[in-house]
Amino acid sequence: MNHDPLVSILINNYNYARFLRNAIDSAIEQTYPQTEVIVVDDGSADESKAIIESYQDRVISVLKQNGGQASAFNAGFAQAKGEIILFLDSDDMLKPDTVERVVSIFRSQPETVKVQYRLQVIDANGTKTGAVTPRQQQEMPCGSLIQYVIRFGDYVWPPTSGNAFRADVLKQILPMPEDTYRISADRYLNWLSVVFGPIVSLEQPGGYYRVHGSNNFHAKWGQFDFAKLKRNLLVADKVYEKQRELIDSLYGIKVSSPESRAISLITNRTIFLKLHPEDYPFQKNLFSLCFNGFRLQLIRPGYHWLRKLYLAFWFVAMYFAPKSIAEALAQQLCFPPERQPWIRRLSSLVQKFG
Repeated sequence: MNHDPLVSILINNYNYARFLRNAIDSAIEQTYPQTEVIVVDDGSADESKAIIESYQDRVISVLKQNGGQASAFNAGFAQAKGEIILFLDSDDMLKPDTVERVVSIFRSQPETVKVQYRLQVIDANGTKTGAVTPRQQQEMPCGSLIQYVIRFGDYVWPPTSGNAFRADVLKQILPMPEDTYRISADRYLNWLSVVFGPIVSLEQPGGYYRVHGSNNFHAKWGQFDFAKLKRNLLVADKVYEKQRELIDSLYGIKVSSPESRAISLITNRTIFLKLHPEDYPFQKNLFSLCFNGFRLQLIRPGYHWLRKLYLAFWFVAMYFAPKSIAEALAQQLCFPPERQPWIRRLSSLVQKFG
């Protein structure tokens, strides 16, 4: 990598004109000077095109028909000349020194394939809510994760806007299939890139994640969208299959099915099968899911023992509980900011030690 590498900031946009200017400005105003800003508009029907054109030669614009998130990522990456690639959703923003901090990591640790950082949560008006994503209780890893993903499948990673990748790594996995990954394209990048080398996680937030009520992936309290959850489960299954192929080709290691090792996938499948079994898209075996979830929570590193017990026995409760109670258990796990008072007290105790 060059001493002063060019950094490409890829902004993907679809009908977010009301936030787009904030995102572009945050990319242009980075303290690190060697940047290019590429704005991909995925067929917006609002004022997005006019906003992009107003920046003239300060951004590289890619205007295309609507094709979904993977299509936007592919189109932006095809135009990028940088050695480092940052992805930025158009309703989010970067902090001014984020690129500078990222470059310093890649300079000092050139074997790094990805740098990730937490994001501060803001509302539609840009006001900080006090939350961050991933949550502070979730330990973000550093170093080589190949043995970890072989054993546990997934790891803690931030949304799209919290990731910077080495371009030569992305060239080995992009372009991604556009029909398959119209959604969850960031999952494809995050789950596959770590197969190629170590990552670095920065605790200091590098940007802002906007929650405004119409986010594609931010869930609302008490509202399980099973159609969307089904799509996400099917996409996750495809990504895991690709991950297994890469590990086999790079290391000669045969990896077991994600249903026996990937805790996030197991959790979501458990919720779906328990609450909406009639439309569950995989083989129905609730006992196997709950047993694997219980086992993995106890042995997975990164949590205090009390939190491990709390999460492990969640699977026990999900298996035995009637549907009405199981729904409450699923809600308290998936929607932590709005937990019931007794759950908040228990969660506070767990988080104190975890």
